[in-house]
Amino acid sequence: DPSKMNVIEIANALHGAALVVAAEGSHQVHSIFTLPKGAGLLAISAPDRFCTVNKRWTDLLELRYGFMVGDPAEEGFTVDYDRLRRTIDLFVV
Repeated sequence: DPSKMNVIEIANALHGAALVVAAEGSHQVHSIFTLPKGAGLLAISAPDRFCTVNKRWTDLLELRYGFMVGDPAEEGFTVDYDRLRRTIDLFVV
């Protein structure tokens, strides 16, 4: 839970990860710089906005990038776990 971790703990948790899954946002950039070449970033986007600015960073750093769009919900969006799991499986080579 990043909200209960300091910066060093977060960096250590992300360092060497094979895949980071996170809601789309500027915080994803911080995770990108901890990933080894070939790792992946999966962005979960809200259904009412779309941004792939981190795709350029992942390309430059030899990382893989993917995204999925959440389903509209009364207070934001939700993500179907099975669909998320299938999307994560696409990163496995």
